[in-house]
Amino acid sequence: MRDEKGIDEKLLGVPLADPRFDGIEDISQVQKHWLVEIENFFDTYKVLEKKETRVEAWKGSKVAKAVLKKYWAK
Repeated sequence: MRDEKGIDEKLLGVPLADPRFDGIEDISQVQKHWLVEIENFFDTYKVLEKKETRVEAWKGSKVAKAVLKKYWAK
């Protein structure tokens, strides 16, 4: 996503012990409506601060792992 400070990467995770998420290993396997709900949250969560946000794209687990590695190394 992008906010007033620029690109602000977010990771979507699922709980391991929750059977509703069994077998989900990539964003392509998450129900589309859940993604729409999450996008709506990130599009609006700074409205009261009068700041703009924008969800730019969902990316897969390969990119998520690279983001984790980037921040884990810090």
